[in-house]
Amino acid sequence: MTESVGKSYPPTPFVSIFFLATAAAFRAGLLTAPGEFDEFYHLLAGKGILDFGVPRILDGEYWRGAIFTRLIAELFRLTGSDALPMARAVSMVAGTLVPALIFLWAKRTAGFAVAFLAAAFAVVWPQGIIESQLARFYSLHALSFLSGAAAFYLLLTDGRPKLVLALVTVLSWYLAVRLQISSLIGIGGACLGGAIVLWSRSRWSFWQGIAFMSVIAASALLALVLLGGTDALAKAWGFYRWTPGHAAPLRDYYGFYFQQFETDYGVLWLAGLILVPLGLSVNAPLAIFCAAVFGVSFVVHSFGGMKAMRYISYATPFLFVAWSLGLRGTYILLVDRLSPKVSVGIVSIAGLAIISATAFVPRSLELAAGRGIPSRGDWSHGLDLVGDWLSLPFVATTRELHHITYLGNYDILFSASRRSELDPPHNYSVDVRTGRPVVGDVEEMARVMLCVPEGLLVTTPNWWTTQGWGDRILQELAGEAPALTTREDGALLAIRWRHKSVPPENCELTRNRIVGRLAPT
Repeated sequence: MTESVGKSYPPTPFVSIFFLATAAAFRAGLLTAPGEFDEFYHLLAGKGILDFGVPRILDGEYWRGAIFTRLIAELFRLTGSDALPMARAVSMVAGTLVPALIFLWAKRTAGFAVAFLAAAFAVVWPQGIIESQLARFYSLHALSFLSGAAAFYLLLTDGRPKLVLALVTVLSWYLAVRLQISSLIGIGGACLGGAIVLWSRSRWSFWQGIAFMSVIAASALLALVLLGGTDALAKAWGFYRWTPGHAAPLRDYYGFYFQQFETDYGVLWLAGLILVPLGLSVNAPLAIFCAAVFGVSFVVHSFGGMKAMRYISYATPFLFVAWSLGLRGTYILLVDRLSPKVSVGIVSIAGLAIISATAFVPRSLELAAGRGIPSRGDWSHGLDLVGDWLSLPFVATTRELHHITYLGNYDILFSASRRSELDPPHNYSVDVRTGRPVVGDVEEMARVMLCVPEGLLVTTPNWWTTQGWGDRILQELAGEAPALTTREDGALLAIRWRHKSVPPENCELTRNRIVGRLAPT
């Protein structure tokens, strides 16, 4: 059951263009906002591709999301601009296409009303709005996964032409996996949903269906047993549960995604357990498929180590479709028992109540106006502040990507979190992404400042003062602290240190570890 017979709706191309335009309008307010840290990986690596043919950053290379980085590099080449807003254009285009694609897919499978509502949810999707204005691959990832899943569903439900749909499925999911390996979780959910859909559409008896699912379960169990005899399973589990230092507090917070969705969507999120069954009356196969994709992704990501809303963004559009099916089912249920006018009135009041009682629409409007994001620390004027100190013989930093983008080269990174990402995670290990050594504890940071006669540390007031690293470093130096001179603005703190006497003899090891990064003395 999809639409009422005889109803007339606006032409599909017109509505598709409408969603493209509204999505673009909601995804333009933050294009010129200061950069988020990880954006600079793709920005700098994109410049490296233009200059060297590989995603080089200083003496390192950044290969994560290389397809996305190459798209940025090509955009730089075509436009002649390598500014951050230009790098974000790839994500904006991808994010703008998502609501329109949801509309086209849902309209073909469930009718206009469900499609319009699901696409509207995607337009006023706070996380989607943010990701569409970041030079990161998550919007492209969501688009590619959605494209593959939509084609896969149509392929299963007698869509035509099958060869084209199969090709779109494979290529789209290949791109999604290349961008983010966690796509395999969503693909697993899609395959589970697809298997249930095929079962529900087949003429198998109940026991034949049970036998089919038992074969699948036994095959999965056998695969686990075989993998258990190797270290592959242990490595996979370690990867699944791994977190860098800065994300460790969330590793065992299994309710993270539940809490985040509840914060944004409130009663709508809590009503999901009712809406999904109601959606079965509108289009049971689509409701099952979307519930399986989102449900599997939600559960598996909840127990993983790394947690952030961007990691589950690729599955969120399927939640919107499931909700829309349920809301459509609710409306049909009301119409069957009440007059159409009363039903429309109840639905309108309920809709206004949901919007007023939840945060996602006000939040989306705030983001569309270019507000509502945490301070990212703008270093774009850093060169004016640091000035001639950049010519000092040794430079340390705590925000390497901002430093490279706005100030240039540096010699060593002070960062406990970044050290935890290295293999091995030891002091003075080299970060392969930049080719620079990293130290991550107070003792070694202090030792560098003790053993280098004169140098510069570029950091933030938050790191040095609020987080207390400065006090701990100076306490570690005790009576051997160098003379410090500072320059500061709101987001950046430059600290010049200078020793009046030569470094102590026990500095030889430290100097050897950073050999080549010190100017001759």
